[in-house]
Amino acid sequence: MRNLLHPSAKEVAFTKWKRAIILIEKQRLADQLLLNKYNGMIYMLTNRVNRMTYIGITRRSMSKTFKAHYRKPAKRESLLSRDIEGYGYKQFSIKHLATAIYPEHIDELKELLLKQENPYYNYTAKS
Repeated sequence: MRNLLHPSAKEVAFTKWKRAIILIEKQRLADQLLLNKYNGMIYMLTNRVNRMTYIGITRRSMSKTFKAHYRKPAKRESLLSRDIEGYGYKQFSIKHLATAIYPEHIDELKELLLKQENPYYNYTAKS
């Protein structure tokens, strides 16, 4: 019968090895997520009132990007900026669409999503 209070040296070594592998894997995944974040993320802002959308690229967190849209709305020149000011930022939602594995692919990925989603705010000219 196995003694659970006093594991064998083999069991202790296996447990330490297993913990080390798990720790290395967690660190690798965290590094990969961090790397991908700085390569760029594509997000979509949606106006909840009229369902119009905007697709953009960021290398910052989603919350910082969203705050930047409603705190410094591009001198109120674009339709998106005027709508954020008019409807209020609480009427807009932000959603993560994609993350680039390599930074040179982010613009290509955005173009594909622009064709697929056809966001209204991206195609309206500044007035």
